[in-house]
Formats: sequence, C-alpha cells, structure tokens
Amino acid sequence: MNHMLLKPWDETNQSQVLSKKRAILDLLETEQAQNLTQAAEKLNIPKIQAHHWVKSDTEFADRVKLALEIVADRMEQTLDSKENVIGMIFRLKKLRPEYKDDYKFSHGGEAALVKLLIELRNLALKAAPAPIQIEAPKPIEAGFQLIESSVKTAEEQAKP
Repeated sequence: MNHMLLKPWDETNQSQVLSKKRAILDLLETEQAQNLTQAAEKLNIPKIQAHHWVKSDTEFADRVKLALEIVADRMEQTLDSKENVIGMIFRLKKLRPEYKDDYKFSHGGEAALVKLLIELRNLALKAAPAPIQIEAPKPIEAGFQLIESSVKTAEEQAKP
C-alpha cells in the first residue's frame, strides 16, 4: 500500500500549502503530470490531500480546471500537426465534453423508428429523377411492406 496516501499533511503552514498548490498547477499546465494524482505523487504530497484541496478550496479547484483547459487548448491547436494523435484524442475526450462519443439515440420507440424509415424511403423515391426508377430488391420491399403493416397494426392497437 502506498504510505503517501495515508500520511497526514500539516495544514498549519499556509505558505507551504500555497507553494504545493502552485507546484501542482504548474505540473498540470506544463503537462509534466496528466492528472491531480500524478502531480501529487511527483511532489510527494498525499494524493488524498491534493484531492481534498480541490474539494475544499473552490479557488484552487477552479485553477486546476483552468490548467487542464489550457492543456486542452494546446492539444486542440496541435491536433492537426501530430502524426500520432490517438492518445491526444482520448485526453481531449476526457477534458472536453464536446469531444466525447455520444452513442445514445432516442427514437421514440420501434413504431416511430419504423415510420421514420418508411418516410426516408418514400423521400428517396420522390427525389429520384423521373426517368430513373428506384426499385428495392424483392426481399427488401417485402420487408418494408411487413414493417408498414406492423406499424398500422400497432397504431390501431394504440387507439383507445
């Protein structure tokens, strides 16, 4: 077990605390540490203490967040110029919510999805130039007919 995690920290020396907080911010901003825990380890500060400072000192928490934002800004600026960007992409996803993958899709139920698919098919058929006839292969067209009848049945059952 890492004894640094359990070692008590003397909070009475405010200048020492302030110095350690500044050092954490410097390590984060200069990317010498990837996160708060790593910065604490490099400075021989108990990891739990560094996290406690973030939880209890809103100004320090804001500055940690700002330091990580600076790192994310730097990554965004250099993203196109790097050949191997996979690690940088994962870090950006962690630091910036807008880079996160969001695979959640709400379509309002199976009947709504089927209606949407039918509507898209009909739009595609209407958008085709007049001389060109778009015909779905027989199995696909049969599948659409089955879906359309299922939707009608579901709609009729849903009526009071």
